[in-house]
Amino acid sequence: MQHSMMKGSNALNRRRLKELNDERAMEGTQPVPQKIRELINKELDRHAHPLPRNAWKLDAVSGLAQRAAEELIRASSRRDQN
Repeated sequence: MQHSMMKGSNALNRRRLKELNDERAMEGTQPVPQKIRELINKELDRHAHPLPRNAWKLDAVSGLAQRAAEELIRASSRRDQN
């Protein structure tokens, strides 16, 4: 299974979060939600330019990515138990 994280925006194209897309580095491992959040925060700190009073949206993006990773892990565990 390949792990890939994308972020959306109002821009015309999406930006791949490079540090999260090295499938070889993640191969055979289970994603760590907190680590995913940290990598997203690092990438957003480098490249995001939110409008005034919209910086909270960057925190929301990384928080939602962490939640999604946690849910995927739970779903995978439930599938493995059945």
